[in-house]
Amino acid sequence: MHQPIHILVGTDTFLIEREKNAIIQKVLGDKYDPLLVERYISKETPAASLIDNLVTGSLFASQKVVIVSGVGESKKDDLGPWETYFKNPQDASVLVLVADKIDKRLGIWKEAIKKNWVTEVKPPYDNKLPEWVQIESKRIGLGLTTQAIRALVDSVGNNLAGLVSALEKLQIYVLPAKQADVKEVSAVVGDFHSHTVFDLAESLGKKSVTQASRILDDLFLNGEPPVRILIMLIRHFRLLMLASENAGRPEYEMASLLGVSPFFVKDYAGQCRNFSPSKLRAIYRYLQKIDLKLKSSPLKGALWMDELTLKLCLQ
Repeated sequence: MHQPIHILVGTDTFLIEREKNAIIQKVLGDKYDPLLVERYISKETPAASLIDNLVTGSLFASQKVVIVSGVGESKKDDLGPWETYFKNPQDASVLVLVADKIDKRLGIWKEAIKKNWVTEVKPPYDNKLPEWVQIESKRIGLGLTTQAIRALVDSVGNNLAGLVSALEKLQIYVLPAKQADVKEVSAVVGDFHSHTVFDLAESLGKKSVTQASRILDDLFLNGEPPVRILIMLIRHFRLLMLASENAGRPEYEMASLLGVSPFFVKDYAGQCRNFSPSKLRAIYRYLQKIDLKLKSSPLKGALWMDELTLKLCLQ
């Protein structure tokens, strides 16, 4: 028999639904039948009635799956029947309780945690999204370049359902190939910033005035205001200074220090080689001066950014 009780805690609908489906698949496997999966909302059905149903089981299979959502909203007194059931769960059914959050101070949840029944379903932090995308792409057998992953995250953001949908579309789009690059991401996902501040910093490091100006224009055309570009540049060069000052550290330490995905540590380390430590500090100070100019004359934002590009490339 399978684990009798699962408690899923989290607010991300996509991930919670994925966990539910994984449990259903594990319990029912090839014998899946919609009649063997029952779904309830806690506040609409008394816990005692649900427990009677759990004990009854199914006439069509050895086990059924009963999913009860919204349990986290239940008051302490309303959890009494569940606490009793937890002490003697039945083999006839697998119970899946879903809650946005639980009060871990309550005895019922303490006991469930001890028995490893509780799964906290958390979406990845933004700086972990690239790794998450890479794992998901490998799961479906699709290879993505670093630039493609960056473009995909740039475009879709932290919408996990959207990212998975985009990956599935990409997989079909590139057939019979199994690899996708920025070009394919652009074709499938549509509008995204084809250039990023990372690209702008790279061109500044290479002192390529033409390329830097083109990227800057592209950012403007995609609706990035000068103030936001400058803020991102200031942050970017601050991270480059940190990376430069801590060169040689293991990737996981560097990722923690910079607050970025380990997936991108090599990119930052590579860009550092375009600048001496003293040059990085000088650029950072200059960016702060431009920041003051932008705040005092915001209408001249594009002009100040063009000046910044020329100065940094021609130094």
